This record gives sequence, structure tokens and C-alpha cells, in this order.
Amino acid sequence: MVIVGYVLANAGFAALYLAALDSIAGARQGSFVDAFHFSV
Repeated sequence: MVIVGYVLANAGFAALYLAALDSIAGARQGSFVDAFHFSV
């Protein structure tokens, strides 16, 4: 359960990063994978 919560929390942060366009320098535009890896 802890791992699932961790992944879901990071997915939520990744979604917030995607909503704020150009919030991560060097990430591809609209890339959920880039945003997820940045949130971890």
C-alpha cells in the first residue's frame, strides 16, 4: 500500500507539473514521463 501511495502521489505532482507549462527546464513539452521522473 505504501508503494501505491508513493506512485500515486508522484503521479499527482507530475500532473501538476504538466498543467504548468514549461515548469521543468529540459523536459519535453507534454511529456508525462519526464514530469513523473522529475517528481520522483
